Amino acid sequence: MKKAYNALFVLALVVVGALSSAPAAAERFMPSDANTLTREEQSRLRAGLEAELTAATSARDSLKIYYNLFDLGPRYRTKQLVFPIYDLAVRMGDEEAELDMLRHCANLYQDSTAVMDHCLALARAKAASGDALAKETLLFVKIMYTVCNIGHGVTIDAPIEEYLNNLIARYISNPPTDPYEKFEVIFTLCAYMGNLGEGPALENYTEKLQEAMDELPLTTGAVRNAVYSRNAVSFTNFGLFRQALDSDRSLLRIIDSMEVQYARQGRIYRNYDTSRYNIYRRMLANSAGLRRPEVERLWNEIQEIASRNGDVEYDLRTDRRAEIYYLMATEQYEKAVPMILNRVLNNSRPLPYREMIYNDLITAAERIGDKDVLLKAYRVYSDMLRRRLANRQAESIRELAVAYSVRDFKDETEAMKRELVDRQLMTTRIVGMCAIFFVLLLGGAAFVLWRQKRRAAASAATIERINASLVEERDNLRKVKAELITARDEAKSSDKLKTDFINNMSHEIRTPLNAIAECSQLIVDCIPEDKKPFLDKFGRIVELNVALMQRLVNDVLDAASLESSQLSVAKMAVPVLDICNFAVSNTIDNLAPGVKFVFEPGEELAHTLMVTDKQRVSQVLMNLLNNAAKFTEKGSVTLSVTPDKDANTITFAVTDTGIGIRKGKEEVIFERFRQLDMSVRGCGLGLYISRLIARLMGGDVRVDTAYRGGARFVFILPLVE
Repeated sequence: MKKAYNALFVLALVVVGALSSAPAAAERFMPSDANTLTREEQSRLRAGLEAELTAATSARDSLKIYYNLFDLGPRYRTKQLVFPIYDLAVRMGDEEAELDMLRHCANLYQDSTAVMDHCLALARAKAASGDALAKETLLFVKIMYTVCNIGHGVTIDAPIEEYLNNLIARYISNPPTDPYEKFEVIFTLCAYMGNLGEGPALENYTEKLQEAMDELPLTTGAVRNAVYSRNAVSFTNFGLFRQALDSDRSLLRIIDSMEVQYARQGRIYRNYDTSRYNIYRRMLANSAGLRRPEVERLWNEIQEIASRNGDVEYDLRTDRRAEIYYLMATEQYEKAVPMILNRVLNNSRPLPYREMIYNDLITAAERIGDKDVLLKAYRVYSDMLRRRLANRQAESIRELAVAYSVRDFKDETEAMKRELVDRQLMTTRIVGMCAIFFVLLLGGAAFVLWRQKRRAAASAATIERINASLVEERDNLRKVKAELITARDEAKSSDKLKTDFINNMSHEIRTPLNAIAECSQLIVDCIPEDKKPFLDKFGRIVELNVALMQRLVNDVLDAASLESSQLSVAKMAVPVLDICNFAVSNTIDNLAPGVKFVFEPGEELAHTLMVTDKQRVSQVLMNLLNNAAKFTEKGSVTLSVTPDKDANTITFAVTDTGIGIRKGKEEVIFERFRQLDMSVRGCGLGLYISRLIARLMGGDVRVDTAYRGGARFVFILPLVE
């Protein structure tokens, strides 16, 4: 009871402190301009918002604070916040926030196929309602999925070219009528063309993509942002600087309008520093279409963004592309050549980017008269031009192939129409002959029926007797059915009474157990110091036994819920390492003195996600770890985790050096209330519950019978369902 009073008192102090300091906090965390915040100000704002989140009293307030933290960044923090915000929006029923987080998730996790698959499934489920914003979100997730699959590398691959040819042919011969499907097909065409290095064809289909986008009822800037970003990158790679600059200027206008929209929504920390940095850097790469004052302005904007944004500062310092573009645009060739050489020797960019950087190297080397660099650059550049010419020839051949494919498709269609007419004539003849045959057959059948009628009259009396017998049997069956229904209802009622009894008794047991723990601690706190060590020992014994009783009650409740199929599973994408760390931290204190705990996660595990119920997986792991600790008096307890992305499974193995399991008892221990060693505390429900939970989530728990150094339990789950 004393702990409960202390908790209430601390909560009251927190509420009073929050009310008294609310105006000051609001003033402290209200920037005049979110785009001018320094890194120190951003760090202080994050700390303050995290404190406000802890003290938030409603889901709506928590969602607003989460969004402010999301907007402050940096990128790695933003990625971590997507899933909590989405989960909170689902619980609140805020569909607009749900869809917003799905779009952010697709944009931030393009490097994870598992997360992208999960986003696509959720977006399809939302779009099934026909809502315009949900359909726009599904479209955005799809085009991000296309970008994720294609990537930005240039590969001349026959299967890809064949797929592109077929896609163009289908689009020309049978264009989609649904505006969303039409936009998706043209976007895919543009993405593949940009990947294969087809500049002129890309220009043509980019215009079609703009027309298709104008037909859509778009309410956010997400789709337009993705389209203009993709266009700007492709145009830049292929030297179409005017088109690239137009796309980037359109992007800047979209960003400006989105910032105004976010400000109206109260999202005061939302800024697009990273997006603007990427746009300004790309515009410097296309400086042939810029005047000198505009070049200087873009470079100053980049430096100002880097001064307050850690992600931009790191990229500017390590990548150096923006500085190279600026030096070339301002004719500082002496400084540009060594930087370009460093980029040439240490880059893995695709072919169009290499063409552009080598073209800059040739220009700079010519201006400063460095013949050695110029000769080496010309050799590489000439090879690139030969490949570019080959791509242009392949493009022309592809266009001819598509034209012939469309013509062949039309010829095949006409031939199929003629064949269909011939088949219809043949079918008409066959139907006529069948009709004549059917008339003759009906005549014969009528004669047979007349004879059967005479026999049927004789059987009528027999049929009536049989009918009477059937009626009596039917009545008996109805009576038996009613009795079975009554028995079923009584069984359901008994099961409900059992569940209610367990729940009521568990509640009634918890209350006195908590009172016992509180009172025992209160007694220890109130006795004189000279006697306190003795009673403190008994108080800990009472507290330990209360914890054991509470665990027994929780196990009984979980078993009842699982047996009645009432246990819910809430799945979401979570890091596997977080689940393991949580389970280990809650069980490591239960090890006997001298027992070593071993858990050495590898580098792969740190980046592994799984879509599951974090609470239930942690419960199974803690049951297995506690079970290992309970039966291990010396040696070690080891937790190992092995993800298998090819098989879409993850395996948790808990190994101990304890007393082991007698041969033939490997399945008996998973039965309810079964213990092989009655001298050990527990009621025999832990392994029973663990297997039920694992199978509920599509996995299993079993004993590794090949291991004889103690006991090893294997817990297998799917990575993504």
